[in-house]
Amino acid sequence: MEQYSFLFDLDATITKVEILPTIAQVIGKQDEMRELTERTMKGEVPFAESFMKRVEILGVIPVSRVSEIVRDIPVHEELCAWIREHKDRCYVVTGNLDIWIGALMERLGIEKDHVFCSHAEVENDKIAGLTEICDKGKVLEDFPHPFVAVGDGDNDAGMVGAADIGIGFGAVRDVAYSVLNNADYAIYTENKLCRLLKEIASKTCAEGQAEAACCDKAEGFGAPGSKTIVISCAGMGTRLGIGTTKALIDVDGKPLIIRQLELLKDFEDVRIVVGYQAERVISLVNEYRRDVLYVFNHNYKGTGTGASFKLGCRYAGELVVALDGDLLVHPDDLRAVLTSDKELVGGCTPSTDNPVLIHAEEDSEGRKMIVYFSRESGEYEWTGLAQIRRDRLPEGTGHVYQLLEPLIPLEMIEIRTKEIDTMADYEHAVNWIRNGYHD
Repeated sequence: MEQYSFLFDLDATITKVEILPTIAQVIGKQDEMRELTERTMKGEVPFAESFMKRVEILGVIPVSRVSEIVRDIPVHEELCAWIREHKDRCYVVTGNLDIWIGALMERLGIEKDHVFCSHAEVENDKIAGLTEICDKGKVLEDFPHPFVAVGDGDNDAGMVGAADIGIGFGAVRDVAYSVLNNADYAIYTENKLCRLLKEIASKTCAEGQAEAACCDKAEGFGAPGSKTIVISCAGMGTRLGIGTTKALIDVDGKPLIIRQLELLKDFEDVRIVVGYQAERVISLVNEYRRDVLYVFNHNYKGTGTGASFKLGCRYAGELVVALDGDLLVHPDDLRAVLTSDKELVGGCTPSTDNPVLIHAEEDSEGRKMIVYFSRESGEYEWTGLAQIRRDRLPEGTGHVYQLLEPLIPLEMIEIRTKEIDTMADYEHAVNWIRNGYHD
């Protein structure tokens, strides 16, 4: 089985601070460096031009002194420990100079042939000239697939986009829009990044390979009994007619997505699938909790909730919970699903226009078992809430209920919900919340 390689940006990805601004503090040039770095991060100044200007600013400092500063720079220790455990598969791709970062790479246990960086000549402990500026795009031209790429800045966008799995990592600073536009995931805490990397690595271990650090899943997303909540928020919500994704709409003083997350505060593995207005959703949610894993459905215009759900289920827990981003669920009913270890599908009394209906029959144990979904007949309405074993889910790009059809019979649980699809639905939902989840 083919294994992934892992490519990491250095500044603000492996390190907890940006390297060049940290060096600039030594000579009192931090304001000038910060402005130039921020403009580069936003893509306003080409990286090569910016880098040459920054090297010119810092060139007055002895190379040996810079190397000492960089060697002791704070790093994400958990991430670095993971890199050391998998050093044969990990690479650093950075625009920083070899003469500055060499001691730091030794500290991290990364061999020279696993570092792609810029190069310079040294005379009398000073930079004599640049000989090569690292072009991350060219690095990837000959780099073998499959690989995972992790970065945050505008100059990482090509690397993240070219990767088989691209990850935007924003623990230090916001991930650049260009990276979000190319990423498969966006992550804002070190622990969540390491757990995802561990899960990716564990799925690609060669048969028979004894790699305990890779395959031990006691703390991974896929550990036995683990549960992943997948909220699908990628769609445009055009029927509501307010020009925003429904996750962001205000429901009696709180955005809908925050109302959902308040009910999920006890669950660690919460994933939000984003597409339309992804940057706004991420910004809002990060103000509430930063440990959410964001999954991108860049083809949200051409796919349904089933595609978003499947994307959210990659490297997920043993049980996966589907929750539509336009759905409010009574807290007691949501709790009944989330505290169960069974496969369950939520159904309710039909109440919306053009619903997907459920026909269910009681089995010998008194459970309501789904016989079929239909647009024409059924005693209940499909709500968009379901809990399923991840390894049973088929492929599909339609709606979630279509993914569930091959798994029928499935147990149905009656729940109280309000789906917000039209302005009338919105008004009913607001009144429902104000009345304490009562009509």
